[in-house]
Amino acid sequence: MNSLQKGLIKSLFFVVIFISFEVIGGVNEKVTCFLSENIPTCKKVANNFTINLSLEPSSVIPSPTINIKPILKLESDNNLTTKDIVSLLIAFIAVCGFILNGYVYLEQRKNRQKDIQSEQFNFWLKEIIFPDFLSPVLVLLIGLNKEYKMWINQAETAEKIILKEEFINNWPAKKIVILESLPHDSTLPYLNHIFEKLRTSIQSFDDSILCFYLSEDILQLPVSNETDETDETDETDETDEIKPSGDELTKMIKLVYTEINKEQRK
Repeated sequence: MNSLQKGLIKSLFFVVIFISFEVIGGVNEKVTCFLSENIPTCKKVANNFTINLSLEPSSVIPSPTINIKPILKLESDNNLTTKDIVSLLIAFIAVCGFILNGYVYLEQRKNRQKDIQSEQFNFWLKEIIFPDFLSPVLVLLIGLNKEYKMWINQAETAEKIILKEEFINNWPAKKIVILESLPHDSTLPYLNHIFEKLRTSIQSFDDSILCFYLSEDILQLPVSNETDETDETDETDETDEIKPSGDELTKMIKLVYTEINKEQRK
């Protein structure tokens, strides 16, 4: 076989292949493809193959509708945290500190006023009231008390009678001296009530001495016979009530020191 024959055979072979492709490929069928579960499938429509790819699914699944209803819910947190407790504790300590500072300030101010008043009282007591007024009165009362104690509670003897008469005779003059030593009309800024009490006590003591020991020297007014009996009983009762007890002057002396001590403690 020469080269010319080989060339004819090859040409014939290509012609046969071309004709066969033309015959096979001439059939044009229409094919429609659908997506089903993500896998495309195709369907013949006609003799010719036409591939139509549809991306839409055969059945449309409606998208779900989500409705959100806002709900306003107020919750009170009853559980205190450590931070809350610490904050409350700090606030409580701050309030207590403020109150304590105010209390201390008021107490210091009050104590300062007391100190000033105490200093003024001590000055008046040591420099003026006691040496100029109370001391002379106390000296007289202490001397009278010694004389008074010597006979008031003693048995009836000649010595007692002498001492009693001597005391009673000297008492009016000494009473006047004591009363004149007492200030009048609240001339002093402190302890005026002591002088008023002393004046009342001295007058009461003078009445008891006068009524019990000098009753015979008192002018007796005439009374009717109808009231004689009642007057006698009344005089007896009054005599018992005003009878000197023996500690009148001692009580006066104690009164002075007791009232001074009370004033110093205020």
